[in-house]
Amino acid sequence: MKTNRAGKFMSEGKSESAYKSFVPNNLPPNPSLCYDDELIYLVSEANRYIGRLDEITDILIAPIFFVYMYARKEAVDKARKIKALREIDNVKVQSLLRISENAIKLYNHLFNKPTVSIDSGVCILLELSYPNAEKMIDKFIDLGILKLFVERKRNKIYVYNDYLQLFKH
Repeated sequence: MKTNRAGKFMSEGKSESAYKSFVPNNLPPNPSLCYDDELIYLVSEANRYIGRLDEITDILIAPIFFVYMYARKEAVDKARKIKALREIDNVKVQSLLRISENAIKLYNHLFNKPTVSIDSGVCILLELSYPNAEKMIDKFIDLGILKLFVERKRNKIYVYNDYLQLFKH
């Protein structure tokens, strides 16, 4: 936990779902702020820059278009990455000759729901027995498509990690 005068950073969650949050200290700060010439100068500079930003938004016809262009570019980039991943992993799935129809069905399902379990997922989706569904999961693990996400005696959960990583910032 990293602490400074303004507050502290705290770690929340576990493993891949972990994140850090900033918790500000109560106001007024202790010791109180010292309003010297440097602080007053910095605050006035910040106000001046905020005023300049406000002027720019008055000049722009529709500032929302700039946000739209950025979001659109991000979406296009993400779509390209998903397409590339899909093409690479699709070749891997095609290599499963005997079970390719079910493998393709499972692979396509992972783009809608990137986590899957054997008994409540693969067995039902592909209408397979537990041992055959387990073999299918093992093949996907061997290909590097699925990874074990939650380890339990029963109802283990597997994740299409490469796909999910595309959405992590």
